[in-house]
This record gives sequence, structure tokens and C-alpha cells, in this order.
Amino acid sequence: MKRFLLFLTLLPALVSGQGSIYLRVTEGQTPYTYQLYNAGGTLVETRQSNKAEEKFTAPGYGYAWKVTGADNSSSAGSVDAVTHQLMNKHIRMKGGYYSSPSDFAVGLAKVKNIPGFTTYTASFHAFDLLNTAAKWNDAKWSTPYDHTVPNQTFTQDQIDNTFDQLVYNAYNSGNSAATRMNLRITYDGGLLSNQLSSTGFGYGWEECPKRPDGQYADLRPSNSYLTKYPCYVSAKALAFYKEGFKKFCTRYQKAINDGTIREIGFQLNESGESNFSGGYYDGDANGTWSLSYGDYSEKMRTAFMNFCQARFGSIQTLNSRLGTTIPAFTLDAFNSNMLLNNADGGNDTMQSLWQWYQAEAHDLFEYEMQKYVYDQVPITRTKLFAFDVGSIMNGDMFRMKSHNFAQRLLKYDRWMTVKSNNSHEFGAGPFVIDQILSGAQLAGAYPCWEPSPGLDVFTLDFLTEAAWLSINNGVGLSAFSYNNESKGIESYSFWTEVSNRVNLSAATSTFKPDNLNSQGNPITLTIPFLKIALDGKYNHIGDNYIHSEWKKVADQNPGKHIVIRVDDSDVRALFVNSYPINTTATTSNPNPDASGGGGGED
Repeated sequence: MKRFLLFLTLLPALVSGQGSIYLRVTEGQTPYTYQLYNAGGTLVETRQSNKAEEKFTAPGYGYAWKVTGADNSSSAGSVDAVTHQLMNKHIRMKGGYYSSPSDFAVGLAKVKNIPGFTTYTASFHAFDLLNTAAKWNDAKWSTPYDHTVPNQTFTQDQIDNTFDQLVYNAYNSGNSAATRMNLRITYDGGLLSNQLSSTGFGYGWEECPKRPDGQYADLRPSNSYLTKYPCYVSAKALAFYKEGFKKFCTRYQKAINDGTIREIGFQLNESGESNFSGGYYDGDANGTWSLSYGDYSEKMRTAFMNFCQARFGSIQTLNSRLGTTIPAFTLDAFNSNMLLNNADGGNDTMQSLWQWYQAEAHDLFEYEMQKYVYDQVPITRTKLFAFDVGSIMNGDMFRMKSHNFAQRLLKYDRWMTVKSNNSHEFGAGPFVIDQILSGAQLAGAYPCWEPSPGLDVFTLDFLTEAAWLSINNGVGLSAFSYNNESKGIESYSFWTEVSNRVNLSAATSTFKPDNLNSQGNPITLTIPFLKIALDGKYNHIGDNYIHSEWKKVADQNPGKHIVIRVDDSDVRALFVNSYPINTTATTSNPNPDASGGGGGED
């Protein structure tokens, strides 16, 4: 019996309380029977269709669905009222990622004065707050915080003065999830090698990536914000992130469930990104930049070697399929030179597989965090997490890529928002809009544009054009800045000017265009993974190829949206033994014979 999975995309609620719902089946046998129910459980509509996606009118804020295939496989579920309302609320965020915790409450008050902005982004710096000073064993981390209690006062306790107060103030800014200011929280893990508590909670250098030269990949030169991050097949690092994330969601589960905390984004290092390195400095920050990809630690290379052995069976079969001449499944043979420089029997196909594998390990690391929290914490929200597609398709973020974004979005259907940032390399144009909408469609999520890093890079005219494009294409907008008021840059006044230029305070809607197309004719650009894996040889990996292919299609179809899809079936076709395509129904593990990184094989 074939699996078939169903994803949902919500459109803005209309004045009548109705909106649009997309039900999309990705596997199964046609024809499909679509059934839509209202909040009371009454069947509203039944529809027979051979199409993998159907659009329905939603009868109010709560609804349920069931889809049955011709093989009698079925999938069913519902979307809660809070999630529906949040996804139907047009969101414009004011983000200050690099603020100190004490600045968050101040920022929340200031953003109210920017016309058209309804959400404030705050970072939950786990590496800062969740060290010994934050009292890991404090009962507060296992006790839900009730932000609805009126007239609260806040002590000098570190927890009280940061997120308790921030959540409390956000909740009291409006009467409901539809009217109050929401919070977008970013979860920073960081590295607690020198902050281990008496319980041993944390992880150290031995759980971190290594450069090709064998040194640990600490990307903290004085002129870069790239910092430490975990090895994505480390069971100990994953346990730390899951437990830290669980602590946060346990304490603020009520704010999550009622929509005060609108969404949570993952930042798996201290810089505020969920990244892999594309290189390292040879020596200090003034040294030579050497290109690489990802993690060359013994832990990651062992996991990759075990994966290859499981997928190909014998080293002879691997060499035959990949065109390599690798002597054996040994750590000496799976060395950095083979993986990076095509030495010792390696070639471009092996390098591409190496990139793909690490992308899968990265994706599953986040997936396991999400799944663990939903399994452990009583979260009633259907969608919660934010995904940054811009760090995959944009050249400025080449050191942070995880190319297999389509599979990443398919692994779990709890993505609340898909956003793009650092868009200045390709300009404020339709390519950025199409990449955001493509990811949002795939995830059944809300699209958002976040031009970043800040006001020292983007001009007022650029941000004005970005705001116009967002409005005209149904995309949310994030007024990213890193709060440089102390340096004479008043970001709130800057974004107020942008808002006034394009009248962001006017009522607009965020929407998902029908298949991102015009006149009902979808235009889809499919990019084979092996085409982008080595594009530029680690320098701006993949983005130039994607953009050039997109431009060819765009020039032939002026004024139309283009669906961008990266297809890794070319990689999977190399394998002898099967590999699960995603983990919504069955958790796949790229590392079946080593610790960490995923669940069991199917």
C-alpha cells in the first residue's frame, strides 16, 4: 500500500470569516476522494479528483479534512482555530536578532509605532540564557508560565526579565490572536563547552565539526559572525538541542498555543543561523579563505561511510555506480582529500553525494527536534516552525546552505512560515518572490521576505521596492535590523519611512497564488540536485545555476510566477538499496549504523 501525505495551505480569511484551503496529496493512487468538514464535524463538501491539489473554501476558522485514495489509503487531520487565524493574519515583522535580552521588551514597545508592523522577532539565546547562570534545574523550566495573569511584576531573575516579560507584554498588546502583537522566537543553541551544568547537560568540542585539515571548525574570526555549531550526526548534541528546546516550549506552551508566540525558527549556532560552513580561515581573520563543504570530523565521515555501505552494499558496487576507485569502507579511505579534492579515488559524483548526505543529516537534526517537542510537550498548534529558504537559494548565504530544501520542507508539515533573507545579491526582484512562494507552497506555509542583514547594506530605495513587491505578491515583510541605535542608526525611523512610502498600514492580504501561475497554467522549473551541488565548486554553491535557469524561463514567460523545485531523484537513483523519500509517515535515518541524526529505518 502506498503512502500518501497531505499538506495544507491557508489563505486569508475573508470578511465573512471564510478563506481558502489547499489540500495537496504527494503520494497515492488516483482518483482521490477529498472530504472537508467544518469545526462541528459536519461534512461540508465531498469531491472526486485526479488532481494532487484541490482548493476549497473554508467554512470559518476551524475545519477538518480526509483524503482517500483509490487504494483505500487515507489521511486525515485538522487545523486548529489559532493556527488558522495566525496564518490568515497579514504579518509584518520587526526583527532585531542581535539585541541583548534586556532590549527585547523595549523593542516590542517601539515596533508598535511603525505603521503596518504587527509582529516582533526576538531571539531565545539558549547559549546565553540556558547556562549555569540561568539555573538549568530551576523549577521554572518545567512549569508553564501563565502570561494571562494580570498586573504581573518582574523580578531581577534572568528568566523573568527576558521572555516572561516579553511574552506578557505581547499578550497585553491586543485582545486576541487576530489583534495582538505576536512574537516570532528564534531558538539559538550555541555551544556550551564551557558552560556545562552540574547535571552534565550540554556538549563540548568533541561533538563539533572539523575542517578538512582536522582542526575544529570554529568560525569566529574577528570580522565574521559565523560561529560554532554542532555535528549534525552527534547524538549528544541532538539530545542537548532537543532537551533545551523542550524546556523552552514547556515553559511557554500556553503562549505558543494561544498564538502569542506565533512561530519558532531554528538557529543552531551562536550567530543566529542553521548552517554548514562553506569554508574556513587559514589562521586568523586576516588569513586566506579556504573552501570546503560542511563537516569533515571523524564522526560525520564515519556516519557517511556507514550510509554508503548500507545504500550500495559493497565498495565494488559503490565504485561501479559512482565511477570512483575508493579502496574500502574504512575511515582512512573516506578521508578529507577524497571528499573534497577528488583524491584517493574520489570524483565529482562522490563530492555531490557527500553534500547531499550532509544536507539530509542537517534536515533530520531539525526534524528530530520538532518531533521530540510535539511528542513531549502538549502543544495544540498545528503549525509552528519557520523555515529560511533564502539561506539555500541565495549566494550571499553560501556558507550556510542545505541544498535539499524540497525534501527538508516535505519531512514535516508543521512549517508556519517560509521566508527569505539576504536578497541583495539578486536585487529586489521577482526571483526572490518566486523562491519564497515556491517554498511556502511546498510547505503549506505563510510566505515572508526579510531583506537583511541591515541598514548598512540596504538602501531606502531598495527596501521600498522590496516592500512594494511584497504587497503586490501577497508576501509578508520583515523589517530586519540588528538594532544599531547605539551607533547612530535608528532603524525604527528608517522602517517607518519605508512604511509611509508604500502605505504599509493599509489593509492588505497575504495569499498563495494558485500554483504560483497565471491563467491556471503552472510553470515549474525543476533543478536536478547534481546540477547545483558543485556549481562554482563551493563558491556560491548552486544559486547562480538556479538563478540562470530561472531567468531563462522567466524571459519566456514575462509577468508569470515560476515554481522552483530542486529534485534529488538523480542522487537517489545512484543507490542500490532504497532510501525513504521523506519522514512524515516514516522517519528516515541517513546514519543507520552510527549514533545520532535520525530515527529508525523503514
